[in-house]
Amino acid sequence: MAGTLSGGYFPVYPHHGDLPDPEVRAFITNFYHISDRPDANELWISSFTKDAHVTLGNDNARGEQEIRELRARMWTTVQERRHTVAKVFPGRFRDPDAGGPPECEVMLFGEVNLGTRDGKEAAVPWAAHAVLTREVEGERGEWKFARYRVWLQR
Repeated sequence: MAGTLSGGYFPVYPHHGDLPDPEVRAFITNFYHISDRPDANELWISSFTKDAHVTLGNDNARGEQEIRELRARMWTTVQERRHTVAKVFPGRFRDPDAGGPPECEVMLFGEVNLGTRDGKEAAVPWAAHAVLTREVEGERGEWKFARYRVWLQR
C-alpha cells in the first residue's frame, strides 16, 4: 500500500478569487437566453469554439458543423423552451504557468420548461459541466465553450 496514500481520495479543488469574472457571468446569462430562441441558431453555435465538444443527454457533437446539426435536432420536437439557471459553481484548475488561453470550469444546475410541438409541457431538471476558454481576436476577447455536457433528468 505504500505510495497509494492519495488513492483517488484527494480531489483537485478550484483556485478561488474573482471567479467567475463578470464576463463569464454575462456569457452564461446570454447563452441560456439564446438557447431559448429557436431563431438564434448561428448565435448559439458561435458560443462554442470551432473544435468544441458538446454532449446533450445522449446526443454528441464535435466541431462547428456537428454542433449546428445538434442544434437543429434540439428543435425537432420542442416548440419552446425556457431555462432557469439556479446555480453556477466556478473553478479554475489550470496551472497559470502552463501557458495557453485562460480557462474557467463551471458546474451548473437548473430546470428547463419545455413545450412540445404536440402540445405537451414538461419541467426537466438538468445539470451541466462546461469548460470555457477565452478566445482573443485582435484586441477583443470573448469567452466560449470548449466543452459542454448536459445531463437531463427525465
